[in-house]
Amino acid sequence: MPNISTRQKSLLHVAKAKLGLSDEDYRAILFSAAGVESSKDLDTAGFERVLERFVQLGFDVQLNQPKCRARSRDAAAMVTPAQLAKLESLYTELGWEKYRQIGFNRRVCGRPWPQDRAEANKVIEALKKMTARGYGRDEQIGR
Repeated sequence: MPNISTRQKSLLHVAKAKLGLSDEDYRAILFSAAGVESSKDLDTAGFERVLERFVQLGFDVQLNQPKCRARSRDAAAMVTPAQLAKLESLYTELGWEKYRQIGFNRRVCGRPWPQDRAEANKVIEALKKMTARGYGRDEQIGR
């Protein structure tokens, strides 16, 4: 019988605290819903039953998701035309081909091309620093 993860146990203890349950009430719910006296003895099915009972009592389950994946892709968050133009001008100044641009973008923002304003700003700032150090000029001269 596989036990639940530490994260799942933590969620149950957060629910206990948010609902203001005493230790006796918490253990009574564990026993009535899953037939165990401690969260360390829960299996996945028992965890689901206990969590369902906490939801019935008023616990609001909000699982934290990585913020970078939770971003909305609405028009306000998309890369602006001005940012695209700046990226193109900086890449032209450096003299980089598309394959090199894609590699740089992957290294800076984890994608072949920036998908939102924040990612575009990260790439633009990195490119500005490179051109300020003379990276593109030295490369074109052949040093």
